Amino acid sequence: MFYEPTEKETNLLPLVVQLVDDHDQEEKIRVSGLGAHGQVSLCESGEGIFTDTNGRTYEIKEGDIFFFAPENPHSYKPVKKPWMVKYIVFTGISLSDIFRNLTLPGSGACLTENGDLSSAKLLFNDIFEVYRSGRKSRHVTASAYLYSLLVALSKHRSSENRERDDIIRRLMPALQYINANFDDKLLSSELIAENAGMSHAHMCRLFKSAFDISPHDYIIYKRITNSKHLLQARKDLNVQTISDMCGFNSPGYFIKVFKAKTGLTPTQYRAKNAYMF
Repeated sequence: MFYEPTEKETNLLPLVVQLVDDHDQEEKIRVSGLGAHGQVSLCESGEGIFTDTNGRTYEIKEGDIFFFAPENPHSYKPVKKPWMVKYIVFTGISLSDIFRNLTLPGSGACLTENGDLSSAKLLFNDIFEVYRSGRKSRHVTASAYLYSLLVALSKHRSSENRERDDIIRRLMPALQYINANFDDKLLSSELIAENAGMSHAHMCRLFKSAFDISPHDYIIYKRITNSKHLLQARKDLNVQTISDMCGFNSPGYFIKVFKAKTGLTPTQYRAKNAYMF
């Protein structure tokens, strides 16, 4: 349900709720994030997988919450349907500062197995109720509730997640270099470490600690994720072109790796998945 905030509200409120809705969630792959918008989603039933900006995956079950800030690449897909999800889409002049000051990573998940999420769920439902009320003050009230929700999510982050988030912050120069150059066929972990100003061995240890994968595997993850997006969104591109655009050395190698990661060839994946906007 959509209620357009006034220009004054958009310019003055630090956070602006722009959309609340719920539905049977299909797969989403957003290699460039959701533009200038962030999102918080609550799983009501079913199960899914959420993959954050840095390639971490979370098994999302009933009662779990996942989130992402503006321009944060991410993806999510159902694994037990129907995957019923409620979500809040928002923007705001202070959104990036609020995420940073609350020490929230750009994207992630809060799982019920790591602590009590009852207060966050109440705030989530409060936002739905006030936003759908039609009251003139709904945007101001929803903004206050949204800030409280983000605070609750920040407090919920477990010590394990906080420690891993700190490692990811140290890896950020390497991650940024990969994100900007994953389509370069000459990209290597040695080149990434050099441009990130750290030793190759140290960078590999940090990657293993944060993601339980190597830098090479992270590059493959980025290439496969981007290829899935292109297969869905660009029906005018053939497999060979997509292989080249994503940094694979040959179409044959691309097909081999894609099938190993997804269980389907690129052509089979394209036929099975329609892009959902």
